[in-house]
Amino acid sequence: MLEHQEKQMVHPSIKEHLCRQGLVTDRDISDFLFPKLADLPSPFLMQDMDKAAEIVISAIHDRADIIIWGDYDVDGITATALLMLFFKKLNIAVSYHIPNRLTEGYGLNREKITEFSEKCGDRKLLISVDCGISNQAEITLAQELGFTVIVTDHHQLPEKTVTADAVLNPKQLSCNFPFKELSGVGIAFYFASAIRSKLRSFKNSITDTSEVNMKYFTSLVMLGTIADVVPLTGVNRILARAGMESLLESPLDGISALLEILELPSTNLSSESISFQVGPLINAAGRLGDPVVALKALTSSGDEAQRFAKNLLRLNRRRKEIGNDNLETALGICRSMTTEGLKALVLNGQFHQGLLGITASRLVETFNIPALVCCLDEKTGKIKGSARAPDNFDLYSVLRSCSRFLEKFGGHKAAAGFSLKPEHFSSFSRAFNSSSGLEFLNNDNISNLLSEKNINLPVFDALDPNLLVNLMQLEPQGEANPKPFFYDPEVRFVSVKHFGKNQEHIRGMIRGRYNNIPFIGFGVGRKFLEMSGKSKMSITYSHMLDSYKKSSSWKLRIEDIFN
Repeated sequence: MLEHQEKQMVHPSIKEHLCRQGLVTDRDISDFLFPKLADLPSPFLMQDMDKAAEIVISAIHDRADIIIWGDYDVDGITATALLMLFFKKLNIAVSYHIPNRLTEGYGLNREKITEFSEKCGDRKLLISVDCGISNQAEITLAQELGFTVIVTDHHQLPEKTVTADAVLNPKQLSCNFPFKELSGVGIAFYFASAIRSKLRSFKNSITDTSEVNMKYFTSLVMLGTIADVVPLTGVNRILARAGMESLLESPLDGISALLEILELPSTNLSSESISFQVGPLINAAGRLGDPVVALKALTSSGDEAQRFAKNLLRLNRRRKEIGNDNLETALGICRSMTTEGLKALVLNGQFHQGLLGITASRLVETFNIPALVCCLDEKTGKIKGSARAPDNFDLYSVLRSCSRFLEKFGGHKAAAGFSLKPEHFSSFSRAFNSSSGLEFLNNDNISNLLSEKNINLPVFDALDPNLLVNLMQLEPQGEANPKPFFYDPEVRFVSVKHFGKNQEHIRGMIRGRYNNIPFIGFGVGRKFLEMSGKSKMSITYSHMLDSYKKSSSWKLRIEDIFN
């Protein structure tokens, strides 16, 4: 089947799009469109991987208590689920903990570590996933209480590396792993692969690995990798594509239940469906303070998986209601200030602590500048914030330049979290705006101009079968693997219907070569009205695979309308 796919012609427009991404030769294009698990680098290239695998095997041999400590977002929950299911396949009992975002906050905490220590025996192993790299004090406590500690994390390194017994993070300067931008669940996958490899090397293995097929776990890697907005190139692309394939070959009951409840097909599942439907569903539990619901949804089977999926759907509906209220609050604050000329929005107000990141993301979509949304944590008396940024903006770097005002911060280029004392907020806000201005000035890659991305393609060729096949082969699309945008200077609208709160969106039909083509356009309703007297209009557009009730169909998404 793969050999047949590789003979598929590449549409000229897709070739042009790939060329703009630096993929020029036939070999480059083939490797990108048809990624193979066989091309993955060895897990043992990662610093401390051999040591970490040996620690786990020793813990298994000594029947030590093993605790997996995760995070409450999609990346952390899928990473925790992956290791739990992996150990379950090995018939090894493990415990887990995912902090409550609202009461415990991010990362390791002393109270829970002490509690686990009292419940465990003399031999105990703590494995962090998608967190831990900034938790030196907590790791020291755990070691003093008798834990061996393995940190697996992909976030930016603090100035001083933590003194865990093993640290898996490809961003370490002395790490030889060739791909530095793995997600947290990607590192968990590599960790599990290394453990399996080590176990198989034993002549009299201490546990049976015959039931462990690593591709079985790639659907979890795919979910976490797409949701965490890491670059969808290199190793991440190979793993995420394998995850999409595994949905067809051997889907996890938990993921199948989520797709069922969202009425999404497992075939032709798009990265947009993951980003805007599946990801938020998993995230909803953690945002409202109950991340274990999402973990159980991913690790359960049969009727139980369906029950937890329904619980997530209920939580997500509540999350949407609160999110809309928070956005209105944020926009109200913006209206009360002068946003013209600002290089960042730094807001502090009555926001739900679990939804700060979502509100920040929606502000970035609206204003196309970094947005930091903060609220007072009444438990600690400190201000907590979540930050998001537009494409190619190095958010972590700018945040680090203002770290003198912060109590704690962490994250990566696209997203970050932080806390500070209330008396430092005004100074921090001014410093962040100033540093953001310098980042925009010094970074020529920050741009949201569609005109720089457009490829000339008349809409009557937009549904060319070969082009549509290529579009699916580009999946998953997202960070560092953008979807292609097209341009047609002479489009005839056949029917148009306005919708939305202020009639700001449109949908209808565009004249094609033989048939009319369905379209949808978000935020372009006013522009259409301004030019509605013209017989032809110029548009930029992209493709949208619309999934409804387990079926999918193509339509065009109008990005802009102009003369």
